[in-house]
Amino acid sequence: MSAEAEDGGPASPRAKYGSIDVGGAHMSADEMDELRKKNVAYEYLCHLEEAKVWIQACINEELPPTTELEEGLRNGVYLAKLGHFLAPKFVPIKRIYDREQTRYQARGLHFRHTDNINHFFIAMEKVGLPKIFYPETTDIYDRKNMPRSIYCIHALSLFCFKLGIAPQIQDLYGKVQFTGEVWKTGAHEKTVFFLVSAKYSSLVLYM
Repeated sequence: MSAEAEDGGPASPRAKYGSIDVGGAHMSADEMDELRKKNVAYEYLCHLEEAKVWIQACINEELPPTTELEEGLRNGVYLAKLGHFLAPKFVPIKRIYDREQTRYQARGLHFRHTDNINHFFIAMEKVGLPKIFYPETTDIYDRKNMPRSIYCIHALSLFCFKLGIAPQIQDLYGKVQFTGEVWKTGAHEKTVFFLVSAKYSSLVLYM
């Protein structure tokens, strides 16, 4: 794959991150594997950013930085607020537990935070999203499978946009950059392990 765009300009980020041929240099198997992991991680981080921007547009509230979003979703507060936006009759704002997150910031997760995740599920059910897209409560609360949860948000965004009740999610692949610290610190290491496996790699491809 060429390192330049067809117009002679610099290659797009998709070409940069998705190519195995980097300037014609020979790469070892380990280097190719590392590049693949970075490619998968970059694409997933872009999908996290897309989900973050979409939720912010819906609930009119700023969310944590993209690299902290997985952790920030665990208490379900933002998801319950999203549920309130989509189905206010069934998810009243007053039912959201710890909606200012003061309890969470002081003492961390509490089992009642799972109520917020259930509110999110109720909202998805009321708008009619097929349950095949739903994650499990533990996927979010225990961060057991965050890629599945982010995939659900993407599916929900497309579904609700077609219904005319939510804005369209943006395609941010190649339009955002993340610092080298994301790779150096091994952020999302568990997530990347899931995504590079055959079972989960399709989640990225279909987002």
